[in-house]
Amino acid sequence: MKNLLVGLLLLAQGITQSGTGSGSIVGRILNPDGSPAVGVRVAASAVRSNSAEPNRNSASLSPTQTDNAGRYRLEHIPAGRFYVTVGTVESPDYFIVTVSDGVSQEAQDFQWRGVGPALALAIRGRVTDDNGTLVLKPARGAGRGVTSFEELRLTRNGVLTAAVPSLGGNFQFRNLRPGRYLLTVEPNFANVPPIEVVLVDKDMDSLQIRIDKSFVTTTTLRGTLQVEGGGVRPALRLVVTSTIRGAGPRTYSVSDPTFSFPEIAFGEYNAEVQNLPAGYSVKSMTAGTTDLLSEKLRLTATNSPQIAIVLGVSSPPPWVPVHGVLTGRDTSRPLPSSVTLTGTTGGGLATALILPDGSFEFPMVLPGTYNALLTPVLDSLTRTITVGKSNPANVEIRMSIPAVKVSGRVVGEDRMREQGRLGANEFFQLVLSASAGSPIRSVRSANGTFEFPPLQPGTYQLILEKTCTGCDSKPVSSDNGTTFVVTDKDMTDLVISVNR
Repeated sequence: MKNLLVGLLLLAQGITQSGTGSGSIVGRILNPDGSPAVGVRVAASAVRSNSAEPNRNSASLSPTQTDNAGRYRLEHIPAGRFYVTVGTVESPDYFIVTVSDGVSQEAQDFQWRGVGPALALAIRGRVTDDNGTLVLKPARGAGRGVTSFEELRLTRNGVLTAAVPSLGGNFQFRNLRPGRYLLTVEPNFANVPPIEVVLVDKDMDSLQIRIDKSFVTTTTLRGTLQVEGGGVRPALRLVVTSTIRGAGPRTYSVSDPTFSFPEIAFGEYNAEVQNLPAGYSVKSMTAGTTDLLSEKLRLTATNSPQIAIVLGVSSPPPWVPVHGVLTGRDTSRPLPSSVTLTGTTGGGLATALILPDGSFEFPMVLPGTYNALLTPVLDSLTRTITVGKSNPANVEIRMSIPAVKVSGRVVGEDRMREQGRLGANEFFQLVLSASAGSPIRSVRSANGTFEFPPLQPGTYQLILEKTCTGCDSKPVSSDNGTTFVVTDKDMTDLVISVNR
């Protein structure tokens, strides 16, 4: 249809004898700088004998707009003398042309004054849903179920004008030239089609943009992580920062070969990989055909591409083989069957089998500190190992842990006595409770110091019991337990505050 209309227009421009008892005026309008005036209103009005200039209240004949070359054509103009008015009715430029019956009059190029403040136009309207009732919430990192976007954009000849709607959905564009504009929603989450707006000689009011109110504005961020040559995947951070003003970054921990993070709002993001250990680099990061190292990640209802991260490694690679052995073996107990390393430097590693002599081996481990998890579990102790950069790295994991000393002092009791919250002969007894076995009570001294009998490393609950000489002990409350971790080294000079 568009090609047909263009063809008809070209055909019409080639006719010089209309044969209808009227003529036409064709010509070109130029801006003050000599460039083509595009989208400018052009019309004709009859010259009155008693008028020295056009009357803006008189009827306009064949109003039209100039094309991209500044050309115009006024059709069906009767014979006579006419003003050709350029610009808005309120303040036009003009020149006079005499039209002969049935003749197409070629006017000389006319250089008009251009648009001044008096000729500026406006577009006003409101964003609504299908029922016309939507109250808009402009996006600031929008969440699920919120119909939202950042701004409306108005473009003409490559020139962009933006407007942010109010909370009621109302918007306004001001100081516009007459012409043809394209109005779009950005980011266009709900796939609202572009709206063509033509301004001639007056403001446009009550323009409505309709958006589906039930539209969901979040998606799931999915991706893959690969290391060149099949090496160790480190635990890295993927940071995506919205281009929407006021929206903060979102950080995701990635270490597995695939990842999935729900509830990320539609929009444009800058994506960045952080927390890479030495020896690693980001070789590529793409989302479909988009190179995220130089372009933005765009998530919409119809396009939420999977992110593919490929890491390059140095030569030699940053990982080392690990040779390990269990020490302090209790011959009366069977050996664990396997050991797994977890830590902040790398993700979960492949489980290594423990051989009958207590040895094990990991072919590739990044230098760092790891928790060593034995299967089956021997106790509640968290065992740690440190892997250095030596190749190979040799580590030891202790099976049986000697008992350790735990002691310190209690503070805050005197203050509670002054406040009347603790009797003169009352004090607090410290009790450690494990998941199995009987509670372990400390030995208190008059000066507030305490000491537990030798303890096995592990995780306990620390409970405060109010007691006195000759009194029955009782917990301060049923929920006053605090997690208390006993390490594999003596813990002395602890300070326990009871003034709460």
